[in-house]
Amino acid sequence: MEYFVVHDQRTILHKDIDMNVNSIILEVNRPEEIKSLFFDSSYGKAPAIVRMLQHIITDEVFRNGLIKYLHTQQFSLATSDDLWNALQAVLDKSDVPHNVYRLKEVMDTWIKQSDFPIVHVTPKKATNEIILTQEHFVCVCFEK
Repeated sequence: MEYFVVHDQRTILHKDIDMNVNSIILEVNRPEEIKSLFFDSSYGKAPAIVRMLQHIITDEVFRNGLIKYLHTQQFSLATSDDLWNALQAVLDKSDVPHNVYRLKEVMDTWIKQSDFPIVHVTPKKATNEIILTQEHFVCVCFEK
């Protein structure tokens, strides 16, 4: 798992910037468009984002949310919203602090836009809380 973080996840996020990789969720209007929309790094971006989500909501909530999702969706078609709803339901019943955000809102910024957001964490020492904000990452790259 550590190799994935140090090598793969970092490489995937850099490719996302350098190669102008599409978002994970794309609208397809014609079947012949499908093949042209996928790159190797599109497939790598999904596990990187899922791993980050797992660490945000804890292993236990993630695992129980996946169990709920698989049980609920086992004989039907599913969307990403179905996954977020299952994870959110388990998260809401857990003791993990999360009253400020909804998983769908957080995850849509990662899967429905290209590149990736930058998350800023600002501690509020007086109240022992943190403030999370995010913005779209824009790379200003200069060649040497």
